[in-house]
Amino acid sequence: IFNLTTKALIIVYKTNKKLNNKITSITSTYKYIINIIYTTVIKRGFNSRIKLLKLENKYSKDILR
Repeated sequence: IFNLTTKALIIVYKTNKKLNNKITSITSTYKYIINIIYTTVIKRGFNSRIKLLKLENKYSKDILR
């Protein structure tokens, strides 16, 4: 359902503290899906505190195909 580009966009916006409503308006993704995607990448080792973001496929691969 969601390609890697959409997932990456969601992750970048969530990392930069954008509100779910803003992300939903840009991506047409429901709030609960946004939260699932972001929570999953955090569990897989994504560190949102690093200033230079390094988003690898392994973090978002296979989330809600």
